[in-house]
Amino acid sequence: MFIIVKHIHAGITIDDLEQFVRPVLQGRWWQKPAELKAIRIIGLVDKSGMLVEQHGLMRITPYTEKHRLIKALYNREIALHTFPVAEYMLRHWSNDKQNAAGRRGADERRRLHLKMHTLYEKLDF
Repeated sequence: MFIIVKHIHAGITIDDLEQFVRPVLQGRWWQKPAELKAIRIIGLVDKSGMLVEQHGLMRITPYTEKHRLIKALYNREIALHTFPVAEYMLRHWSNDKQNAAGRRGADERRRLHLKMHTLYEKLDF
């Protein structure tokens, strides 16, 4: 399962994201502990190379703990700021209902000239 922390500012590092999520992974004594597999900071870059948005993406197992983790992470502070937390959905062309016609929608003008890049990544925990 992937969890996304949306619209983080440039000063937040992978270590900040790790400290943000570590306390809620263990859970209570009767709950199954979750495990952090990877952290990635991704950025949306426009044509001129300027960073437009930055998001934190975390891969956590098991999938069954997603509701508990999202609820626990919601409105927690990272570097004195709170950011929205949600489940990150992976799309594939074969099951994407938003792109069923096979063409880019007219309402996607905002993302037309943006590319997604991995800025920082930490895989081994």
